[in-house]
Amino acid sequence: MKSILSGQQVDFVGMLHELVELEFDAIEAYKTAIDRVVDEDFKSLLIRFNEQHERHVVEINHILIARGVEAVKGPTGKRWVIKGEVMLGQAIDNDKGILKVMFYIEEDTNKGYETLCQYKIWEEAVEILEQGLKDEQGHKRWLEEILDNWNDAE
Repeated sequence: MKSILSGQQVDFVGMLHELVELEFDAIEAYKTAIDRVVDEDFKSLLIRFNEQHERHVVEINHILIARGVEAVKGPTGKRWVIKGEVMLGQAIDNDKGILKVMFYIEEDTNKGYETLCQYKIWEEAVEILEQGLKDEQGHKRWLEEILDNWNDAE
């Protein structure tokens, strides 16, 4: 089966499962970032973004369960790599390094939602997926703006 990130996945349930796994992995990254970021304003926004990722997991799993499909129970083994990337980002460039890693994670979640929003297979999923995409786009946009401003200041 091809990855949701490639946009070539054909199994809608499989795509939803992969998206929830991606969300769980993002949550792990956010928890790691929140524990390590120094700037309190950044920390507050990361907490809010993490809460949105947690909401996405609940909402999509609820749809899966309502359809008689097993819910996704937790992150993948990739979470250890992602947590390591956040710690490495911190070691290399403190808060800026952490935010760079989070930006790349948001690129992945954006791709996942963009792919799934192309499919209007389950009516009850359309609004939730579209709202999830809007949330993810907001996360990515904020991170991109912060990083661009940071780079301009250097």
